Amino acid sequence: MCGISCIIDPAAYAGLASDLAAMHSRIRHRGPDGEGFVYVDGDGSVSEHAPSLPVAGLAFRWLKIQDTSDQARQPFSSPDGRIRLLFNGEVYNFGALREELARDGFVFHTHSDTEVVVAAYERWGTECFARFRGMWAIVLLDLVAGVVVVSRDRFGIKPLHYRVDGTRLSLASEVKQLLTPGGARLDREMFLHFIAGSRLAGSEHTFFDGIRAVPPGTFAVIALGAQPELSFVPFWSLRGGQGDRRGMTFDLALEELRVLMREVVALHITAEVSVGTFLSGGIDSSVVTALAHDIGAKLPSFSMFLDPEFARYDESRFIRATADFLGVRNAAVVVTGAAMHEHFDRVCAVHEEPLAGMALIAQNLTYALAAEQGVRVVLDGQGSDEEFAGYPRQASEVLLDLFLRMRWLRGGRELAAFARHDPRELQRLARLAASVLVVGPLGLRRSKPRFPWLALSSRKVEQFAHSERDASKGAPGATRLDRILYADTTSLNLYDVLGIGDRNSMAHSIESRVPFVDHVLTEFAFTLPDEMKIGDGWRKRILRRLAARYVPAEVAWRTDKMGFAVPQAVWMRRHFAEELRALADRDVIASSPLFVRDQLRDVARCFLGGQKTEAAFPLWRVLAAARWAEIYGVDLA
Repeated sequence: MCGISCIIDPAAYAGLASDLAAMHSRIRHRGPDGEGFVYVDGDGSVSEHAPSLPVAGLAFRWLKIQDTSDQARQPFSSPDGRIRLLFNGEVYNFGALREELARDGFVFHTHSDTEVVVAAYERWGTECFARFRGMWAIVLLDLVAGVVVVSRDRFGIKPLHYRVDGTRLSLASEVKQLLTPGGARLDREMFLHFIAGSRLAGSEHTFFDGIRAVPPGTFAVIALGAQPELSFVPFWSLRGGQGDRRGMTFDLALEELRVLMREVVALHITAEVSVGTFLSGGIDSSVVTALAHDIGAKLPSFSMFLDPEFARYDESRFIRATADFLGVRNAAVVVTGAAMHEHFDRVCAVHEEPLAGMALIAQNLTYALAAEQGVRVVLDGQGSDEEFAGYPRQASEVLLDLFLRMRWLRGGRELAAFARHDPRELQRLARLAASVLVVGPLGLRRSKPRFPWLALSSRKVEQFAHSERDASKGAPGATRLDRILYADTTSLNLYDVLGIGDRNSMAHSIESRVPFVDHVLTEFAFTLPDEMKIGDGWRKRILRRLAARYVPAEVAWRTDKMGFAVPQAVWMRRHFAEELRALADRDVIASSPLFVRDQLRDVARCFLGGQKTEAAFPLWRVLAAARWAEIYGVDLA
């Protein structure tokens, strides 16, 4: 887990080294354990010291996780010096690859996966990426071929961004490394999607115009001595998984899941440093913590608690139940509205984009607690909801699908079962059915704009607000659930939460690992029929059955899990009242043509007066966007 900085420019220039050093200086938190530099001269020679006119420079920040010896430091060189590698992440199957490569005659001098990545490239070229099981952002300099190869893992767990300015290509772990003085320009489409409460599906965009993300599951080969051209080649598709378990019995599928989950967790706890888990009180993090314990790793766990005033949001009872049941140590940070206000600016700067909610600040504080206690790796439960169908809206899609296909008997049984376990599902289904079957076809969209403070037509705002729903329509799959899970996993929810987790963890020099986001496990999940994911009135049905073997029943079968939820509306009124009163008059808002200030001022006043509670999240997004723009000097035009 590390930080990457790279500049490639065939028009060699003397300032390349200083520009690289400036990029490198902005991400010390990503690798406080060491650093390294490599430069390429116009004649192809390589040195750790900058020549007068370099054509390329690579810099690295090192966070020691696997092999902590200096032999594994980066930029890592092949024995003949042909290859130099910058590698951020983990290849969990490096042991098996190492054995295979050793049989082919490769000799290894370290215990690191970094050396295995270099050998794998030497043996298989760019086909090596399809063999890796893990998370990575890679920049590889091949001096013999005269190219730079970049790659990113299948889901985009590890970040890699790029910017092209004339002949110069810059690559970086974080967006802030690619910002130039006066060069922070708004990506308008990305911004408006955010303000409307949606996501730009499948996008390489960041919130900054001209700065893009390397697409997950791809690689590109870039010639060193030519105008940089990036053509990204996919090396994996989620639909490339093997097998179909639609004819398998539930019990056989459950046993296969148990074996696979134990394997995945065992791979993810491998490290030469202290490892812990996040424990939120829900199924996902509890299963990860329990399986690690079952394997023999009694890992410390870290959680977020709220004070008793907000019992509706507090997960402490379930967290303590799991920790006590397993006998693992748990430490918790008590999150308050005052803490949200205190750390607002700092976390805004960490994320390089507007904060979607206060829960991001709470997660950041939980990582800070883990860092204070000496933990360098944290296992998180992200990814399960997208793969095994954990969101309430996904259950509504299954029920709606059954009735649209006129499978009345099964639909009725499921509806009755959901009513027993979670009566709120009836209300959700009624709202969704009205939207899909009545409101949409009859053109009964609301006449009032959802966001009256946006200076855009109601139709344009609606297009932004419904982009997520439209993205799932185009996804492959036989059922509505297939399509929405595919969209959530490949282009919507998962990508965003992985980015949030990486930025929050690395701000405290911690490597975040996500066992559920293992491509073998994901492929397995996508071969399961709908009824194994949502059935008998349960979301994540098969995962709950697995959890019931390892954690308390009250955790395995709960229906009220909210994740890192916080009482946002209450805290906004108590602790952000001053900012909300002045929101319409902030310079970045006043100078922007995107906002109707009188409307914004009126909504903020009503909200602070106890009305328009539904405006809490939209107002937060405007406030977060304004503060982000101020921190990064962005004109909201």
